[in-house]
Amino acid sequence: DGDAVVYCGGINMSLNQPAAAAGSMTSEHLDHYEEGTFTPTISSGITSVGYNSQLGFYTRIGRLVTFVLYVRTSSGTLDSNNFEIGGLPFTVNNTAGNIGAAFPTYFSDIDDDGTNTPLLFSISLNDTIIVVYKKSGARSIGTDMDGTSATELRLAGHYHV
Repeated sequence: DGDAVVYCGGINMSLNQPAAAAGSMTSEHLDHYEEGTFTPTISSGITSVGYNSQLGFYTRIGRLVTFVLYVRTSSGTLDSNNFEIGGLPFTVNNTAGNIGAAFPTYFSDIDDDGTNTPLLFSISLNDTIIVVYKKSGARSIGTDMDGTSATELRLAGHYHV
């Protein structure tokens, strides 16, 4: 192990970087890089879901996973179960301080009882699902949505593995 230096866009990625000035670190090594696709699903809140589109893209750098997803339904039956999106590419770390989040970039027919109130998207610990909450903090359930024939959701987010 010498002093290998890689310059990437003007950034020195030396194996022998000095310690951080503040805080603490557990590793200076980039030990994982991966890009790929995954298939997001509506895992709860709608039964017998038909899809027009299911697209997911991710990048994993070390323990950090960033993703974007797009789901558009064509059919299904709303039920009273909690509304959840499944199929994230990696299981989320089981430490509360490492929890991530997802942010809607667009949604249609997925709102809080037809009021167009923004929903909150939380990524569950030790799982591969995104849990949907109302602004009030209560869980969103399938029957809160407007319909299933053209339900559309685009999210961007991140979490740790």
